[in-house]
Amino acid sequence: MLTIREMPNSERPLYRATHFGLSALSNIELIQLTANFLSLETAADILALSGSLTELSKLTKQDLCSVDQVGPSSALSVLAALELGKRMCSEVIDDNPQIRCPADAAYLVMPEMRLLEQEQLRVITLDSKNRVISIHTVFVGSVNCASFRAADLFRQAIKENAVSVIIVHNHPSGDPTPSPDDVRATEKLVEAGDLLDVKVVDHMIIGNNRWVSLKERLLGFR
Repeated sequence: MLTIREMPNSERPLYRATHFGLSALSNIELIQLTANFLSLETAADILALSGSLTELSKLTKQDLCSVDQVGPSSALSVLAALELGKRMCSEVIDDNPQIRCPADAAYLVMPEMRLLEQEQLRVITLDSKNRVISIHTVFVGSVNCASFRAADLFRQAIKENAVSVIIVHNHPSGDPTPSPDDVRATEKLVEAGDLLDVKVVDHMIIGNNRWVSLKERLLGFR
């Protein structure tokens, strides 16, 4: 693989990005460009360390510094670029988007939640027009009937006078298939919502670019 200095100017990543846009660059070239004093060979080694951009986003500075020729500054440059990408994906342009179908809820949280290494349960609170009031992380850990109190999940909804909620949690494995514990937890939460007059609209599981609506599958809902 040629070094940057050995390449004709018209083939260098910085030149091509300037004249043709970032979309013209490969993943390796984009990684090189985030810290443009790296060689393309080193950028390739960084990508090989993780195997994919998703896994790359989970590496630490120490992980990246284990690659030959990568120092703390280079590692932080790469991680900073990845962090900006995460924030862009999770940024909500409309502060109060309306949820019309399960896909609306899934795509609202999936860019961030699909990357989580631990299971998290979040609650999307809704007003009478199904517009989002807020999104709260209730807890981190296995989502089963023994691991949480329904009161913790509904506390914010009651405080905000929410009419309904959508429960969302992720499967770090990437497979959003509901487990028996997921179904039992849904049943418990639907019953608690009925008692508190806060309707549970859906319980959604987020995987790696995939999601499942338990309401659509009639799992845990009457």
